[in-house]
Amino acid sequence: MSDIYREEKKKKSPIGFFVFVIVMMIIGLIAVFFGPRILQFAKDEMRIRSYEQTDEEYAIMENLELTKEGERLFKIAHLKIVGSEELKDMCDPDVKKESLTGGCYWNENIYVYNFDTDYTKLYKDYTAAHELLHVVYERMSSKERKEIDALVQEVFNDERYHEQLAEEVSNEAYDEYRANELHSRVGTELMELPEALEAHYGKYFTNREKIVGYYESVYNPIKEAEERILELEEKLTEMEVKVEEYNEKGTAWAEDYNNRVNEFNKCAYTPGCFVGNEFAQKRAKLANEQEELDAYLREWDTYFDEYSKVYDEYAELFNQYQGFFGELKTWKEESAPEN
Repeated sequence: MSDIYREEKKKKSPIGFFVFVIVMMIIGLIAVFFGPRILQFAKDEMRIRSYEQTDEEYAIMENLELTKEGERLFKIAHLKIVGSEELKDMCDPDVKKESLTGGCYWNENIYVYNFDTDYTKLYKDYTAAHELLHVVYERMSSKERKEIDALVQEVFNDERYHEQLAEEVSNEAYDEYRANELHSRVGTELMELPEALEAHYGKYFTNREKIVGYYESVYNPIKEAEERILELEEKLTEMEVKVEEYNEKGTAWAEDYNNRVNEFNKCAYTPGCFVGNEFAQKRAKLANEQEELDAYLREWDTYFDEYSKVYDEYAELFNQYQGFFGELKTWKEESAPEN
């Protein structure tokens, strides 16, 4: 009996080995095709569980009104609200000039500058949304990215948006990742988009219009201020020409008039200097000229008041405009670290 059993066992073993090989091949295929996804999922879960949000960072996440997927990516990306030096170290470590960076997505983390004035604090929410879309773009498949890039390019070519978008990605720093940058800007800065793009962004934002509102609350006043500043600069340039004319003519006239008054007074105290009615005639002429000069000086003063009002408006707008970009200039050249 034992010999028969051994013989039967030998006959069955090739089948068992074949099954073993098939199972290992299946496991190998699973590892090849699904292994990276499993590893990514595990890594994502670890980052989500390790993310300790501050109250402010949690508030920003709530303000963005994210979908479940959007919130998941937000937590994976570990939003960090930082000051100027840390932002510079993370976002522009090699730049040796003033930076206008408001935030970045770097090394799997989102960094946003701590805008804290009433005028700019909503820019913090917009920037967080903008950077979140960089996370989205990074995780898209090559096929999906190609489809979305084509849709975004159509929006870029739209005459309603082209000038704005072209200006915003004109910096040579965007050359290497222009499509990525446009994907974030289109999704957070433009109200009306094609349905396919709305569906795409809708995977992450439940209220994309609100995100655009954050952007417009800062962008529109700045754009209006910029346009008004240019108008006022042109007006001031024209007015300064006339102010200078008033100044030159008024100063020269007043100086000449005062010299002639001094000569008249000197002559008045010199016996025999005036002959006949000359004293009365010259005095009357000087008195009339005094009225003309006073009228001219009042006109000059009124015009200068108008100029001052225009200049005051210009200065106020310019200070607001520069104040915003002063916040965006998150570090200055003298504070850059040495090599």
